[in-house]
Amino acid sequence: MATLVLTVVGGIVGGPVGAAIGAAVGQQVDAQIFKPKGREGPRLVDLKVQASTYGQQIPQLFGTMRVAGSVIWATDLIERRTKRGGGKGRPSTTEYSYAVSLAIALSSRPVRAIRRIWADGNLLRGTSGSFRERCTFRWYDGSEDQAADPLIASALGIASASAFRGLAYAVFEELELGAFGNRIPSLTFEVEADAGSVDAGSIGDALLGGAGRCRGAWPFSGYAASGDRTRDALAPLFDADGIRLASGPEGWRLAPAAETGAVPVLGDFCEARRSDVAGDRAERRRAPLSSLPGTIRLRHYEPERDFQLGQQTSLVAGGGAREERIDLPAVLPATSARALAQRLASAAADERETSVRHADLAALALTVGAVVAGADGSRWRLAGRTVRGNDISLELRRYQPLPAAELPAAPGAPVGVPDWPDAAGMVQLFDLPNLGSPAASAPRILIAAAGSNDGWRGADCWFVPSTGAEPIPIGSVRPAAALGLLAERWRRGATAFSIFPAP
Repeated sequence: MATLVLTVVGGIVGGPVGAAIGAAVGQQVDAQIFKPKGREGPRLVDLKVQASTYGQQIPQLFGTMRVAGSVIWATDLIERRTKRGGGKGRPSTTEYSYAVSLAIALSSRPVRAIRRIWADGNLLRGTSGSFRERCTFRWYDGSEDQAADPLIASALGIASASAFRGLAYAVFEELELGAFGNRIPSLTFEVEADAGSVDAGSIGDALLGGAGRCRGAWPFSGYAASGDRTRDALAPLFDADGIRLASGPEGWRLAPAAETGAVPVLGDFCEARRSDVAGDRAERRRAPLSSLPGTIRLRHYEPERDFQLGQQTSLVAGGGAREERIDLPAVLPATSARALAQRLASAAADERETSVRHADLAALALTVGAVVAGADGSRWRLAGRTVRGNDISLELRRYQPLPAAELPAAPGAPVGVPDWPDAAGMVQLFDLPNLGSPAASAPRILIAAAGSNDGWRGADCWFVPSTGAEPIPIGSVRPAAALGLLAERWRRGATAFSIFPAP
């Protein structure tokens, strides 16, 4: 539209020359206004923050990952009212509590299990499988034949309820919200999609549908694949792992550059150019050091810190002041992440040197990304290829593979809360003597409770007046009381006691 308008205006003002100028300016305006939206790959923040945005992409999980997911269904807040006291002319107290039922999508790929669950950074469900707050929990593995959740079906109707086939999700039924300020907390889940570790090969095979065509060098405990295209989902992983495309009689395959087979000699593709003095000359380019990043900062998920974000840095030899940050949506221990950052820094320094060689038509057999050997035994990676008639121009960048060995690194101090096993409750009923208070008209029974470990968080108490009667809530016991046997007789005026644990 801008091209048409400015062409007409330019023609009126400046004749044919003005029309040409107006058309050129209009094309630039149209290119900026109507340019397609840029594609985006996976972002680490997408896995940390829970969302309920319509159309939010659900990642495909591999290995074991901690993800926040997306809320795909929820009820309004469920309000409960409890009335306490009010006997013998005393005022009553009305307490309100709230709960919610919701479903959260976790993976667009089937999963094996859901392990720990965090709410606002604190453990809601530990490795024992017990929840810290009252709720009913169910999860669906994302198979293509899973049935609709009964709670969603009862709320929406069988005909309207979706089974979310092909989508792994979790359902909370009446999750108590009192511990979270009567609001829905930010939930994150430890999801096991595959047993053991994964690599770029297994992930590539799953996404590309070509079993056995992909190989990887670095093992990852987990990976979250997302993006507008399969290429966007695999790009961070393949770039970090040095994956290149190779072809042969058996077809195409993706593998680390060092494993793409025998390294061809560059001179074998320049035989027809040896008689051509001009064509046999090589052009060498070396980028200035200031164009290189000074630091490579690799961000990843740290398994030693409950899958929190971690980062490892490596200096680029002779690099400038610029820092290059690489977000890898994968679970890596600190030792592997540091080795990978060092490898990326070395690759950045090596690719500073570029060589342009002229080859014959045999060079068409080389795929971009292939590694070739120079006459002096040096290794070069084919970064680009230009075809002009019978002339093939190859752009080569120096390549020096590094061993995939771990380097010493500290994961950082853990920030997680202790994951206590289930605690056995201990309750004692006793009657205290009437000391310094008016005579009681009825017996007073006191309740003391504690747990078998420090993870015990309290107990709710009910009174059952008779067999089969409805339990009556009478309060809660918090914190834990000191239960046990006195080590010695209680002396008058004593303020400290030694207690043996109760048998």
